[in-house]
Amino acid sequence: MNNFTKKLNFLPGIILIIIFITPALVAKNIAKWLLHLINNFFAYFDYYGVSGGYLGMFYEKLVVEGGVAATYCAGMILLPMYLNKRFFKKFYINWLPGIILVFLFFTITALYVVYIFLFKVIGNADWIDTLSYIVGFIGYTAGYLSIIFTSLTYSETTNKFIRKLLGS
Repeated sequence: MNNFTKKLNFLPGIILIIIFITPALVAKNIAKWLLHLINNFFAYFDYYGVSGGYLGMFYEKLVVEGGVAATYCAGMILLPMYLNKRFFKKFYINWLPGIILVFLFFTITALYVVYIFLFKVIGNADWIDTLSYIVGFIGYTAGYLSIIFTSLTYSETTNKFIRKLLGS
């Protein structure tokens, strides 16, 4: 029976990830509000005139989308991992299936954004909207991928392919 439970040690991780979707969504909304507030605060003191133009808009898209995606992903995967390591040290969870699940969740959303861009928006948008869409996509992708790689490192998995991917 003990061998059977060792094979199912990924289920608590997936259940924790599903439970932490709602707190991560709340954290995402708070992070979006804070990042917009910080961007508006720094735009107020902008003496070069950068924040009011296209460069400021692209920077805001990059930072806000990346920060929001990173916060949402971290709330879903890193927070349960941290709580497990901090409070339940003897309870081993295989986090790799959960990390793959979160990766697929964010990747499907990113691929849907690419689909919308390529087949719905590209003919109707001017070059500023197109660049804004691309910069937002890059920020979103960089945000969640950075957290995925951080969680792979933090999970201390023994999978040889993941170790090779991480370079350790």
